Amino acid sequence: MTEHLFARYEAADSKLKEPVGRARQITVCLDEWTKKGLSLSFLGISACFYDPVDSVTRHIVMRIKQIQHPHTGEMLKEAIMETLTEWNIDHNKVVMLVTDNGANVVKAMRLLREEASDSDVMEGEGEEIAEQEEDFMDDEEQDQDGSEDEQGVLTNSTVPFVSCRHMPCMAHTLQLVVKKALSTNSCSILSKARSLVGHVRKSGVAVQKLQDICSKTLPVDNTTRWNSSYLMMKRLTELRPSVNQVVQMLKVDTLRMAEWEEVENLVNLLEPFAEQTNLLQSDAQSMSYIVSALLDLQYHLHNFQPLKMVSQAMLHDLNVRFQHILKPSSDNFNPLPAAATLLDPTVVAVMLTDDVKALMEAGKCYIISQVYVCA
Repeated sequence: MTEHLFARYEAADSKLKEPVGRARQITVCLDEWTKKGLSLSFLGISACFYDPVDSVTRHIVMRIKQIQHPHTGEMLKEAIMETLTEWNIDHNKVVMLVTDNGANVVKAMRLLREEASDSDVMEGEGEEIAEQEEDFMDDEEQDQDGSEDEQGVLTNSTVPFVSCRHMPCMAHTLQLVVKKALSTNSCSILSKARSLVGHVRKSGVAVQKLQDICSKTLPVDNTTRWNSSYLMMKRLTELRPSVNQVVQMLKVDTLRMAEWEEVENLVNLLEPFAEQTNLLQSDAQSMSYIVSALLDLQYHLHNFQPLKMVSQAMLHDLNVRFQHILKPSSDNFNPLPAAATLLDPTVVAVMLTDDVKALMEAGKCYIISQVYVCA
């Protein structure tokens, strides 16, 4: 029986390795999960890529491994290297590593990138690519009639291919922006909304009464579920008349009219973040959607008038956390999202404005340089 199961596992493993082997470039995704009480931890490693044979995008789980404490950067780096070796993936095919923002994971990504760049093959390729791009950009500058500033943008925005480039998870980072905003004193209304929900949920009679009235319950937020505070407050505002009827029965104070309005404003402020998070974490979205999503959120925060102090703080935090995507002058700028946006006709229009001209030039130069290197 054991031999039969092992044979089936080997066959399934071999079948999955075929499309991975023919992928031109691969994005590796990394995530950790720890059981409540810290008694058990797992590390999941998956691969996202385009299959040129079947003309489809694929997302394959390569490994789910139980890991021991401490979860050091060195240990995580070794787990990734073992997985790449097991699946016969050369690090030069790994165009990007997507992870959360944990310090140990960030260190693992740095160690992995350093190990890749220290190899003799990678050093030779890096020097050759840099020389080719420099010669190419010199030719481009001689042929262009543009201004000196425009030429400067082109030259400075050219970023060569970097094996194992690290990119923090978009959805996770968006939730950090939301979490920081909700933890400020400006969002004290959240604690009042949570307290009201808690009063209802603590009474079995109140829960039953609410279900009898509207056939729904009130969810409570938690630290691990994305958008949970938004979902709690949204349900609270939707069931406002029913909730007021139930808390009156409990002889508990409900929210004042001004506080209900503040909850509604906070729901409206967070709604685009919930929508973008759901879209970005799905397998159906490609990298080309990232810039569009961030620009939409910037516009929303900039023009949101209620809770102005909170929205402006969120806008500042968003700009800082995503400067590696939106700001070409950033030291750790990643040109891939901008390039992907330019190549996608469904979202390229967001790049055709003066506000993001530098970003468009950065993406364009990266595309041109990579085409030149491949040619």
